[in-house]
Amino acid sequence: MQAVSGLTFSSGLPHEPPAGWGYSYMDHTGGYYMVMAILLALLHRKRTGEGQVVDLACTEAALSLNGPALLDWTVNNRPSRRNGSARQQP
Repeated sequence: MQAVSGLTFSSGLPHEPPAGWGYSYMDHTGGYYMVMAILLALLHRKRTGEGQVVDLACTEAALSLNGPALLDWTVNNRPSRRNGSARQQP
């Protein structure tokens, strides 16, 4: 999920290809996001008496972690490239 969501792209040493984070970060993070969704569904049930269907993909949870890089690109026109990347913009 890290690679599919773009998180791996931002990792690695300068002048080296993306390396990942060394462990499956999204296994834990996806679980945390699902727990939050379940707790919110339970809170909704308590307040309204209505049930909820809770569905979450790890890719969607991982995409939410790209917010700062996307904001930097949108507002400052700075691409998310590591120093020394072959495709780094001047």
